[in-house]
Amino acid sequence: IKRDEHGAITKYKARLVAQGFSQKPGIDFNETFAPVAKLQSIRIALTYAARKGWTPIQMDVDSAYLNGELEEVIYMRQPPGSARAGEERLVCRLKKTLYGLKQAGRCWYHTLAGAMEGLTLVRAEADHAVFFKRVRDLELMVTTSVDDLMVVGDPPLVEPFRREIKKRFRMKDGGDIHWILNIEVQFNSLTKTAGMRQLNAIEALAARFNMEDAHPVATPLDPNARLTREHCPKTEAEAAAMADVPYRQLIGSLMYLAVATRPDISYAVQYHSQWLENPGRAHWESAKRVVRYLLGTKNQWLVLGGGEPGLIGYTDADWGSSMDARHSVSGYVFTLDGGAVSWSAKKQNVIALSTTEAEYIAITHAAKEAIWLRALLGDMIHPDLARAPVRMFCDNKSALALVRDNTFHPRTKHIDIRYHWIREAVERGKITLEYLQTARMPADTFTKPLARARLNSLVEMIGVRAL
Repeated sequence: IKRDEHGAITKYKARLVAQGFSQKPGIDFNETFAPVAKLQSIRIALTYAARKGWTPIQMDVDSAYLNGELEEVIYMRQPPGSARAGEERLVCRLKKTLYGLKQAGRCWYHTLAGAMEGLTLVRAEADHAVFFKRVRDLELMVTTSVDDLMVVGDPPLVEPFRREIKKRFRMKDGGDIHWILNIEVQFNSLTKTAGMRQLNAIEALAARFNMEDAHPVATPLDPNARLTREHCPKTEAEAAAMADVPYRQLIGSLMYLAVATRPDISYAVQYHSQWLENPGRAHWESAKRVVRYLLGTKNQWLVLGGGEPGLIGYTDADWGSSMDARHSVSGYVFTLDGGAVSWSAKKQNVIALSTTEAEYIAITHAAKEAIWLRALLGDMIHPDLARAPVRMFCDNKSALALVRDNTFHPRTKHIDIRYHWIREAVERGKITLEYLQTARMPADTFTKPLARARLNSLVEMIGVRAL
């Protein structure tokens, strides 16, 4: 069932699918990976479109996989009811990459990439599912997510691309973009902003877990409650009581919201993911609280653009916050023109012995993303951006001093060499690090549960608000 941005059914679809689960590696297929545009790339494209006053268009390839040419020799039984009389013993040799084949997505990607090259678009090195073109002062970029294309750029380049791609594939032209990857999109030309939200996904999530009438709460986590392994089932009776509780399904459903449009629940999703293997009743009730928070804020948008042009990063860490293993949590968020385009909340895989060490590791974690975003901006917007340093802010002066000072410190000699990579990045001018007071640090929301007032203040800094 296909639905639009309002949740209304637009189409019922059925298709013949090959039994790809019976394919054997090395015989029926080899490589299977196919790139799709990263959500960071899509958010950057929407932010740049808002800055330039463009309205992206959306295009969809009909039965995309059937455009791919199959390289391997694969035979398939005839679909039930389709065989002619007397030919029931025959099998079909596949020429096209039928849906269900393990290599179908990869073959389609190569077909699409070849078409883009034929239209003189260049593939971005930082994201192989993004293609771009520059002609003097005119720009064009296309993000591809399997069969969904988002086309952004100057009309003199967009319109010819629109015509030519239709000659190569049978397309649905969705016109100005309003809906992509189950995400609603709106533009405000007066404020030069773009908004993304998943209202339908939140309502569907609540309905799936019978929480449509749940009472909303102001924060995704209770700042005064701490969950540990002690809350996991300890007896067979407790384990049996939790056996049919869809904890894993709930966290998986929350994951897409957290990575797509709701950075304010990223820490909560990371926090609850620790007990996927053996959740207890307390974990389940806490996870449902995240849904209640989403119900209370379901009309919030992730607002992109409208601020000071440029890429800025914020990084923070919460030392030893894991009550079980004493691991710290790293968090970062990068904003482009004032709106969040990339963020992360992640438990560190080593145990830091001090706040300084935890913050130092968090800076390195964020800097890797900064280098990639810098390269992506160079591909998508302008080559000079791939050479410009990325501004990053941290609220720990000791960690900043450790980055800038290469002298030997007995207290830091145990830190793994891979975390010292940040020093070279700063020395070579790839990143500039500056101090920012904790009270103004938006990355704080990715490292710990916060009270309502502080949470609302920080998430508004990165664009989670009314459009």
